[in-house]
Amino acid sequence: TLDSRYLLPELPDSKISERILQLVSGVEERTAVGERSVAGVGDRAGAGDSDGDGAGAGLEKDGAKILSHLSKDVIAIEGSDIRLSCHIQNLNNRTVSWIRHSDTNLLTVGRYAYTSDTRFSPLHPTLTPNYQLRISGVTKSDEGSYECQISTTPPVGHSINLSVVDPVTEILGGPDIFVDSGSTINLTCITRQTAGTPDYVQWFHFNQEISWRGPRSGVSSVMEAGQTTVSQLLMQRAVPADTGNYTCSPHNSRPASVQLHVLEGKHPAAIQAGTSLTVDRVILLVNLLAIRLSRR
Repeated sequence: TLDSRYLLPELPDSKISERILQLVSGVEERTAVGERSVAGVGDRAGAGDSDGDGAGAGLEKDGAKILSHLSKDVIAIEGSDIRLSCHIQNLNNRTVSWIRHSDTNLLTVGRYAYTSDTRFSPLHPTLTPNYQLRISGVTKSDEGSYECQISTTPPVGHSINLSVVDPVTEILGGPDIFVDSGSTINLTCITRQTAGTPDYVQWFHFNQEISWRGPRSGVSSVMEAGQTTVSQLLMQRAVPADTGNYTCSPHNSRPASVQLHVLEGKHPAAIQAGTSLTVDRVILLVNLLAIRLSRR
């Protein structure tokens, strides 16, 4: 029995069952014939079309139109809160519903959730054409195809694919790194299994961002992006004030941190213990060096 908060006050009781059957049958019919409107999403917008309404870019019925090139697939980090968004024109008094293809489960109708899983909820930002499905704390089991559907007769819908990744970020040599005062600090951050290639990687000393524009002189960083992204932070002439927590933060991955210790004088045993690399990390560094050399 559904909780009363999931009932649909905008639909008469006599119409609820009819509406659910209409929604689910529409999904099953399209699934059976292999229709997937997500194919080519993002590549169909007409060049120079100021309103984005390019030829072949929309799915239309009775004036209501879903702009598929603005209703894109989503790649999410596991555990994050995400939104799937359908861009709809001329909805008028019709209703937007969201359905999960994997089990043909009706998730939302209009402004109301129609599932006992409270992680799912509808959202329509005021005065925008974006009708969204919010998913809190997304998991790998949420992966798959979701359909936004307009209550025309027959219904018109558009499928959006959700992929969930669990990215890995690490700073080589951690969790503690030891360097001599006056030497060059070289921190190397490795990121993989991300939702696409990172646009940038930020470095922080405690909570302050580190860059060549900052007050600390002799700072430089370099990033080589790919399936495995490498970011290196170089700081010349280490001083005791450089001691502390350092964080590597790719824009599309979880951050990683190490504790840097700047030592006065020579401490070979401590330096060796703090910077020793495991065999797999050495192999990774060798492979990355080989890739760089092959690109020259």
